[in-house]
Amino acid sequence: MPTGYTAYIEDGDITTGRDFILLCTRAFGVAMDIRDEPLSVPTPKVFEPDIKYYTDSLERAIAEKARLSEMTKDEWHLECVKDREKRIIEAKKHYEDDLKLDKKYLKIKHEIEEWNAPDNCKEIKKFALEQIKISRPDLNHAHEWLILAEQEIDEDERFDIHMKSIEWDIAYAREHIAEETKRAKEKTQFMKELCDSLKESFGESETDIS
Repeated sequence: MPTGYTAYIEDGDITTGRDFILLCTRAFGVAMDIRDEPLSVPTPKVFEPDIKYYTDSLERAIAEKARLSEMTKDEWHLECVKDREKRIIEAKKHYEDDLKLDKKYLKIKHEIEEWNAPDNCKEIKKFALEQIKISRPDLNHAHEWLILAEQEIDEDERFDIHMKSIEWDIAYAREHIAEETKRAKEKTQFMKELCDSLKESFGESETDIS
């Protein structure tokens, strides 16, 4: 019974030891990204670090840090006021939406409770009421959220917290960029050593990886 790799030998797609070795690299971290690609997709020789997400995050964080650093106290105060107003609006809407939704649940709950279910349906009634119970919105939580949104905040403390968060984002992105770059370099070096070894043992080949 052939494996997912030796099947290529049985089908005639792989006819040399060199090509089978290259196919097997797909089972290892060096070429895992193309393990499901057809054989027509060659195993790459040079790997580029996949860092776009982190570089974009880094650029945004650096830009935000620069923006905050250039802010005056009055500008930061205005931003805090606007943000507080936005949070109050969102919290009020959330609370009002939960109140409306809870009324719908209560109506159905009361109707189910009034149902004189026969003995063989009591478990259905119980289950239905349990579903209502676990699904009703938490009005206490929604109300607490509204209270928190309405509270005044220490603007200096908030500025420090926000700046520390941005600095953490910058450090996090830089760390991952360095890790991905190192990983790509190591994979490239691995493939170079593999190719040199194959060339030494088998010579040049038209199916050499690109």
